[in-house]
Amino acid sequence: MDENSSCTLVHRREELENKSQRLEEYMEISDAKDLAMECRDGLHVTGEIVMRLQTWISAADSQTLWIIGNPSTSEREASVAASHIVAIAEASNIPCISFFCRPALHTPSKAPRSGHQIQLTTLLYALIRQLSMLVPESFEDSHDITRALESLQGNPESIPVALEVIRTLFSHTSRLMLCVIDGLQVLDHRDNNPYIDQLLELLRAQYDKKVFKLLLTTSGLFAGGTELPVQERLDCMVLPMKMPGRALPGGKLLQSLYFG
Repeated sequence: MDENSSCTLVHRREELENKSQRLEEYMEISDAKDLAMECRDGLHVTGEIVMRLQTWISAADSQTLWIIGNPSTSEREASVAASHIVAIAEASNIPCISFFCRPALHTPSKAPRSGHQIQLTTLLYALIRQLSMLVPESFEDSHDITRALESLQGNPESIPVALEVIRTLFSHTSRLMLCVIDGLQVLDHRDNNPYIDQLLELLRAQYDKKVFKLLLTTSGLFAGGTELPVQERLDCMVLPMKMPGRALPGGKLLQSLYFG
């Protein structure tokens, strides 16, 4: 019999937080703070973005929304909108995990990986780090999460272990949760794509267990998005664009979004 399935272990949030902190050694941190600054004084984005986001927020059931930004413009509407969702979720005390993928600028000192693997590992480790802070103070599970965390060394071979840790931690989080991931197109690579598919499958599997809201925002398309139903997408590449010196047609303020 598998050792992990033969007994139930008691896990404590404080220990998991401490164990997961070391994962930051392998991470190139990227978050929403710089994007949040762009909308602190009010930002008009394409009105359809605000309307779809409000529908996504207000729905009583689990939902996915993928906002496909236009890669041919300098506007980062989708990314800034994602940042704003994270900010208002935090202000409303709604559990939310997030990550904003950016091209690797340097290789962290303890990262034995190629460039395309750095951001994938960072994404998974960042989700683990955040989830470890959202589990109950103590809980029981047959998965030896502590040992699994200790085995994560930033190498590609540990990616399946990281995915399994995410799956386990999710099973002990609250009945309402948001997940915001921006920039998955940065991770597009033949070595990464199977793992991104597994991550998306894992996230969408939460639908049957809790009210789970998944927001994906990208600049253009990403490989794994082809499996998402058309009704879960908002393609900004087919919407009216802002012209130089003119107001955005049908623009709306992100600050009009609300939870409730």
